Amino acid sequence: GRYLWCGTKEGDMFEYDIEAMRVTSTRMSAHTGPVLILQRVKDNMISIDESGKICTWLAKDQSLPSLKDPPVTQRIVIDKYSCTFVLGDEVWVASASDTAGSTSRTPRVRIYRPFTIDKPFNANSRPVGIPDNIGPSHLGLISSAALVPLQPDYVFLGHQSGHISIWNRFTYSCVYVQKLNMAGVTCLCGVRGHFLWAGSRQGEIRIFDVREQPWQVIKIWQANKAGAVTQMIVDASPIDDGKLQVLATSLEGEIHIWDGLLKTDWMTVELERRLTEYSTFRTLKTFHLTFNIDAATVMDFEGHELPGFELLEENDMPDVIVIGFQELVDLGDTRIMAKNLILGGGRKSKQADAGERLSHQARAWTQRLSVEVQRRFPDFKLLLQDSLVGLYTAIFVRESELSAIRDPGIATIKTGFGGRMGNKGAIVASMRIDDTPLAWINCHLAAGQRHVRQRNADLVNIFESTLSQKASNQKLDYEVDAYAGGGDGSMILPDHEIVFLSGDLNYRVDLRREQCFDLIRNEDWQGLMAKDQLQRQLKESPGHRLKPFREAAIQFAPTYKYDRQTDSYDTSEKQRVPAYCDRIMWYSRSEDAHAIQCLQYTSQPHIKMSDHRPVVAKFSFQIRKADPKRRKAVLDELLGDWQVAQAERLRAAREYYN
Repeated sequence: GRYLWCGTKEGDMFEYDIEAMRVTSTRMSAHTGPVLILQRVKDNMISIDESGKICTWLAKDQSLPSLKDPPVTQRIVIDKYSCTFVLGDEVWVASASDTAGSTSRTPRVRIYRPFTIDKPFNANSRPVGIPDNIGPSHLGLISSAALVPLQPDYVFLGHQSGHISIWNRFTYSCVYVQKLNMAGVTCLCGVRGHFLWAGSRQGEIRIFDVREQPWQVIKIWQANKAGAVTQMIVDASPIDDGKLQVLATSLEGEIHIWDGLLKTDWMTVELERRLTEYSTFRTLKTFHLTFNIDAATVMDFEGHELPGFELLEENDMPDVIVIGFQELVDLGDTRIMAKNLILGGGRKSKQADAGERLSHQARAWTQRLSVEVQRRFPDFKLLLQDSLVGLYTAIFVRESELSAIRDPGIATIKTGFGGRMGNKGAIVASMRIDDTPLAWINCHLAAGQRHVRQRNADLVNIFESTLSQKASNQKLDYEVDAYAGGGDGSMILPDHEIVFLSGDLNYRVDLRREQCFDLIRNEDWQGLMAKDQLQRQLKESPGHRLKPFREAAIQFAPTYKYDRQTDSYDTSEKQRVPAYCDRIMWYSRSEDAHAIQCLQYTSQPHIKMSDHRPVVAKFSFQIRKADPKRRKAVLDELLGDWQVAQAERLRAAREYYN
């Protein structure tokens, strides 16, 4: 660490002795243009300029390379759209498609071996791309790359579209693509173990555990208030002082230093494992209704009780009532709004009228629901409500629970038209009851028998979105018992211990219509579920976002698509196959499979105002409250345990980085 090599925009290079504070050697015109990369690879050095000239200096006889020695030079092609990375002892160059008008998927990758004597300089004979059966149909240009210490077989390439492509280092082939839902990946850094750090255009840093799909989000930081995270590097120099640092730079020239050992996250995980030592528990009951109302109005329900309310008994009332509607308005109208918004046009008055109609429907349903709940259950209060085009959520809470609730908040997430429109998306309500963070997701995913991939992508966007509408902005860490995993409540997972997801998920049944009718007549619900797209995705897709969720056994007929006001499935020209579009599922951070009990899960076939049937569920589960004194005692023990864990993490880091 005594000598610093520097490259200039003129292509000159010099070596600086940090201790003596003087230049010890120079090599003028080592390059003919700006030096883009100057990097140490083990005991060797490599520099690359913008024209593609590579210079390498090899260590000899256990001595460090010297600028006084002539370098080995090689040349590669780098165009203005290329990104070049030194990964291990190889050089990876990623660029757009090689030929104008080519139908090949971008980007294309070439790999070189500048340090290898016994193998060809070109690792692949021709540029390689991403197969058509992996990931989305188009990926943005590559902007960054990284190696992850305990994933030695793979290279991780970041894309401007917010994706990561994962490549085998030995076959030089792309094995899968991970969507991060970040606003463009600007830099990557592999840090200790299985952790990949990713920076975005919006100044955000996310840490992922890449051991299993879907990747687990470990941490989210807003590194810069404005502007991209331009670079992240591991600083292993203070390892002997008990630190491993990650340096992140911004366009404004700022450098932020982060804890690469992730002490805070270790403490929060260990505290969660010992919850029972400092917490008391009590039972909470919730009632859930999800209903795609197909633009039915409040007037359409005049004289009818709201769906599922007859299931609520005076002697067994829930503590929380959660109501989620989809298609509050005719989404055919919103498609016209979307077209006008994207393409422009002069019909602003119609858009304004449509917006007023949306808000009128939401207000009307809020009033109707409030009156109905108050009439039947006078000790319940409306706590949260919001709408997003066709989505509507209202949460009523027993008055006696209000004092136990903190940080109630609600957020909307758009997934329609590439995230620009709310004709599809989600409303996420969240709060802490006692010391248990909970969230309820009401969602409407992409429609269509064959649009499974788009539905999966909608879920990725929902679960990786940031919940900005939080009531509390306090800074939290492991010293405060708040959100799971040391989070601040801005993420659905892993910040919330219990999450309920409901809505029109739009997953269909892959059967011919007559086959489906035969199974319905025989009440063979298990046979129908064997062809249910969601169940098949959960079995076949390792990265599906609902994989951690559970669902009670379905013992009712498909809830879609009916002719309105009848018991007949779709008799229109489309003759849609009946399907279980409407679902209610749950997630628990607890490893106990029975942490949440589903007491009832059924449809409401007698409600015929829509082409869907409502689905209702009742749940019972334990929530916790921490005792501050007992928690402090456990925390003091863990601070001692951290010394052991820290030593092991430093040992592994020293072995890898040195």
